[in-house]
Amino acid sequence: MKTIKGMKAGIILGGLASTLVACGQAPDPYATAARPETARAGQPKNPALQQALSGEGQGTIISIGPDGDFLTIDHGPIEGVGMGAMTMGFETLSRVDLAGFAKGDKVAFSVKQGRDGSFRVTVICNIEAHGKDCLPKLTPN
Repeated sequence: MKTIKGMKAGIILGGLASTLVACGQAPDPYATAARPETARAGQPKNPALQQALSGEGQGTIISIGPDGDFLTIDHGPIEGVGMGAMTMGFETLSRVDLAGFAKGDKVAFSVKQGRDGSFRVTVICNIEAHGKDCLPKLTPN
C-alpha cells in the first residue's frame, strides 16, 4: 500500500517538476503547431486579421472532381499570392462552371484566398480556345 502511494506521489511530483521546467523554457521559433497565429505553411490561422490575397496563374488541368466543384491544376507561379509552381487542388466558387473543361486543358485562372486560408478558383478560361488573354474578358470589374 505504501509503495503505491509513494509511486503516485512520485508521479505527481515528477509531472509537476516537468511542467515547471517547461514553463521556464523559451518557445521554439520553429514549432509552428504550437503557435496559434499560424495554421499551415505560414498561412494565418485567423485570416480576418489580414487582407484576402488574390492572383492569376496558368496551368494544365490534371483532374476535375465528380461534382464539378474541385479541380487539380499543374500550374506555374501565381502572381499576387506568392505561390510558386506546383500541382495543387482547388475548390471553385459556386459561380464557376467546369462543364466545358477536361483533363489536359491549358487554362488561365484567378484565385482568391477564403476566410479559412485556402485558395479557390474564382474565374477560369481555356487558353487554347479563347487565347492567353481570356481572363480580363471574364473578370468582373
